[in-house]
Amino acid sequence: MQKLGITADKANVINRYNSHIHPDVELLISEALAKISTLGKPFIVQVVDFERVIGVCDCVDTGMSDNIVYAQRVNRKGLTRFVIGKEPTLTTKLVVVLKKTDKQHEYVLITAFAGEETAVEPWDPRATLAAKEFWSKKALVFDIARHQIDENSLTTCCPW
Repeated sequence: MQKLGITADKANVINRYNSHIHPDVELLISEALAKISTLGKPFIVQVVDFERVIGVCDCVDTGMSDNIVYAQRVNRKGLTRFVIGKEPTLTTKLVVVLKKTDKQHEYVLITAFAGEETAVEPWDPRATLAAKEFWSKKALVFDIARHQIDENSLTTCCPW
């Protein structure tokens, strides 16, 4: 597996098959990892503030008048909530999710994306009522190419 970088406390971080690294933040991964201390935790969700604009956040607030659709993204097991007609917002933050491997001082990158921490999507087996509430008020900005959306999966019916 591809080594992505080393954390502040010298843990190696590798990529995984079917990676969820968002392409626009790929070049920031090693810099972000160097700011994270794992402390041997089994699972880490860390928001790293670069204190400079690093990209855009696609997860935005939604309201009753927004045009909401649901669609399947590549390498996802359920439908994602999208909003049509909104723009992403500039962000200085990168969310990094790591999971400890069986090897000592090694983690695998689960995902990395620009923006704020989000809840797991409602189709995820770990989803809670709070996650469903979160995604009832938030959505990703609809962009077929950016989010690798399967156009044949588009629906306006909420799947959860």
